[in-house]
Amino acid sequence: AIIVIVVFKVLLDFLISPLAAAVGSVLGVGVSAGVATALKGVELAAIFVVVMASGSPLAVAAVMPVTVLANILVLGYLIRRHLPWLRLTRPVFHLPTIRRLLRPSLGIFVLYATVNILAIQVPRIALGHLAGAAGVALFSVVVTYARAARTLPGVLGQSLQVELSKAFGDLNLSRVQGLLKNVYQFSLWIALATGLLILLVAKPAFLVWTQGHFAPDWLLLSILIGSAVVGAFSDVSLYFLVGINRVWALALTHIAASVIGIGGGILLFPQLGLAAMAVGLL
Repeated sequence: AIIVIVVFKVLLDFLISPLAAAVGSVLGVGVSAGVATALKGVELAAIFVVVMASGSPLAVAAVMPVTVLANILVLGYLIRRHLPWLRLTRPVFHLPTIRRLLRPSLGIFVLYATVNILAIQVPRIALGHLAGAAGVALFSVVVTYARAARTLPGVLGQSLQVELSKAFGDLNLSRVQGLLKNVYQFSLWIALATGLLILLVAKPAFLVWTQGHFAPDWLLLSILIGSAVVGAFSDVSLYFLVGINRVWALALTHIAASVIGIGGGILLFPQLGLAAMAVGLL
């Protein structure tokens, strides 16, 4: 039942991007992003309430598609109000349009798939065989905690993605260079400061966050924070290249780097343990 709910949620997610793009074209990207952020906060609060009430995993899973559906309804209302001429026809998937968009979209699809499958899921699957469920749980907790050093700078890069794409489309290369230079610098400093902060508060944070079930693995945490800092710096290029749809070389490079890194992590696991996979991701 949980798998069915999650699949249903993923299918609903496919409607979010075109609806958000339609709203963003009229009201700005901030409106659709604000709606998504607010509903994500509601979702987290609802999950917290369900967990504290000793709800079942099925009840927790049911919260996610409800918030996605709420997002669709809010975006649909905004479209109906500001774009009354826009309608969803019975054949939601227009095959000629899909064929026309397939080639320019394929690079971004490959990049998205490799990031979410190779870089996120495959290391956990490998660790499941090498270290068992406890090892995967510890690795996932530390990765989630260290990811803050990459997520916060990523907000800046994503916020300026439209401006970078617009400047590139206008052939204003000096503005592109200036924006990239500033975003690179700010992203690096934010990532370093965030990484240092989460290292300093790691012990009490893990105690509260995991209710004492996990203590920070300092070697693993340090390597993953280093990986997050490097990732935050490289994400600036990623957001820019995605914005101008020049990602084929990046996607292929990411596939090769992921295979080499994860393969190296598997080979080094007997010597380094969980830190080996962190080194591979770095």
